Amino acid sequence: MKKFILFALLALLLPSSAWSYDVGEVFTANIGTEESPYYMRFKRFGTDYDGTPLCVIYGEEGNPAIDPESAGQKGDGVLTILGTVDNMIIEDIGNYAFAECHNITSVVIESRQGKYASITIGEYAFYNCTSLQQVSSNPFDLVSLSEHAFEGCSNLERYRCRSGSIPSYAFANCCSLKTIEDSHSNELYGIGECAFYNCSALDWNFSLEEDGSVGNQAFYNCTSLTQVGNLGSVGEQAFYNCSSLAGQVRAITVGREAFAGTNISSITFYQTSGFYYEFDKTVSDYAFAYSEDANGRGN
Repeated sequence: MKKFILFALLALLLPSSAWSYDVGEVFTANIGTEESPYYMRFKRFGTDYDGTPLCVIYGEEGNPAIDPESAGQKGDGVLTILGTVDNMIIEDIGNYAFAECHNITSVVIESRQGKYASITIGEYAFYNCTSLQQVSSNPFDLVSLSEHAFEGCSNLERYRCRSGSIPSYAFANCCSLKTIEDSHSNELYGIGECAFYNCSALDWNFSLEEDGSVGNQAFYNCTSLTQVGNLGSVGEQAFYNCSSLAGQVRAITVGREAFAGTNISSITFYQTSGFYYEFDKTVSDYAFAYSEDANGRGN
């Protein structure tokens, strides 16, 4: 009964445009002004916990949400992702939403005021946006990334968003990416396979949760990476040819050739209940060409 009354009140208070689209319906909305209209495709997909309508920026492979030639509604390549459109909350940036929109130079994700702020960036959402240089959001808002989200953005230099994990291929071949500016980077719990593959400019000092993991080839050929912290379970060739990486690292398990081509001097193996023992080894091109766990068992 209380839910029915709440929905009835919302129906009276919200303009009719909020309820004019059926769940699953694709529609086009102007996110610019009357003087400078700027149209984007969306898809209605449900309601929030309080009954507020939700939508996703909708794209398909080969058919992004906007005209690729006009991407960047300010005319200077800046793409602003609004918190709402037509009185609906923009919950997700959908798969392929802006893929290969080569005129986008900057993405700004606006906060949803007065609500739990989170947004998901879908698979291939900004794939191969070769002019994109920076992405930013409110530092307290959570931005959930999907696989391949920014793959191939060869001029992307700065990613300034709070993300709990970095999925597979999220920034693969972003060869200009210098750092991930996340004030909560010590809260990361996972970095997926090939997440930063061939990000040769990346120098990001991060630390994972104790039971976190770094996937196979996650930082393959990240030649500017100099220091990392707690790594959890480290996959095969995870830091292969990270030639500037030096010092000590901490891990639960280390995969085959995980640190080949680095200058890592020692590993402290630990169990999630605490540190276990330190293992020192001179690093060469084929160092750690086997797996070893916190109990000293090799494969």
